[in-house]
Amino acid sequence: MDDTEPVRAEDGCRLWTDDTGHGKPLILCHGGPGLWDMFGAVATVLSARMRVIRWDQRGCGRSERREAEDRELAVLQWSADFADPATARGYAEQLADPWFGINYECNAAITAEERQVWRETELVTACRGLAVPTLIVDGAQDIRPRWAVDSLQEALPSATRVVLPHAGHVPWLEAPDEFRTAVVNFLCPA
Repeated sequence: MDDTEPVRAEDGCRLWTDDTGHGKPLILCHGGPGLWDMFGAVATVLSARMRVIRWDQRGCGRSERREAEDRELAVLQWSADFADPATARGYAEQLADPWFGINYECNAAITAEERQVWRETELVTACRGLAVPTLIVDGAQDIRPRWAVDSLQEALPSATRVVLPHAGHVPWLEAPDEFRTAVVNFLCPA
């Protein structure tokens, strides 16, 4: 048996598969998320002794990618941005509604340009020259490195920082009252 015909999932999504060799089946599942099957050489070695089945997971590699799957992947990734796992999925769903899709090419191009134009010392110098009042509101339970926000606060000469203890990366959803209070107090001091 040597077959690379696509398989159709129940919902019609086309999945790339490879089925080689004879005998007891061995299913190879690639890692990720977002990667693809990298076991071609392994299958070549083993297919003389057994049936080796491989595939690219939905939306990965040679398998079909669908807009709904892109949204689902974003929701899963964004769920990690929230402090409370019990409410994280709901908040991530809110961020994805409406769904416009992510322009990964634009993201990559801007990130590459940013790395070429801004060196850390130049960026810190530029920030120190900003004489505008700046409010930084962040969640204490954000999974991103704290040093990134700490260094921004240090670089901005007129920065006020409010850390919300029970929020992650998206404090306006997890702690809307505290977030609103911080912004109003900053913009309209008593």
